[in-house]
Amino acid sequence: ADATELITISFLTRELRGDWNLSQTDAALLQLSVLVGMGVGAVSSGIISDKFGRRTGSAFAVMLTALFGLASAMAAGLWMLLLFRFAVGIGVGSAPAPLGLYAEFLPPSKRGGQLVTFFTFFSVGAILEALFAWATLGTENGG
Repeated sequence: ADATELITISFLTRELRGDWNLSQTDAALLQLSVLVGMGVGAVSSGIISDKFGRRTGSAFAVMLTALFGLASAMAAGLWMLLLFRFAVGIGVGSAPAPLGLYAEFLPPSKRGGQLVTFFTFFSVGAILEALFAWATLGTENGG
């Protein structure tokens, strides 16, 4: 879900520029909001995980990404979407907490292979997402 959240905004920004009449600056802010949120999430997830445990840090990451990812679909305007995408970025930036928890519970003999398989799905998902965007978004945007 993390890679999907990052890639999605690049496809949707072009679509929203036309539908919402976004300026180049607005489009850049939209993409920047996720990245700034990721920075906040990277720092805050470590603090949360250290203070409350990795399970709580993982729940925090998943909750923010899912909740605000869905809320982004219902945003009524640019500022609401910026706020929701920033919160998604916090969740995405918190992703190392769940990954650390996952790796910790893998048997040492299988850990390397399982993590390679896990990360392979990021690439496969990115390809499928690009194909889906190409097939569903407007033709003026390359679809």
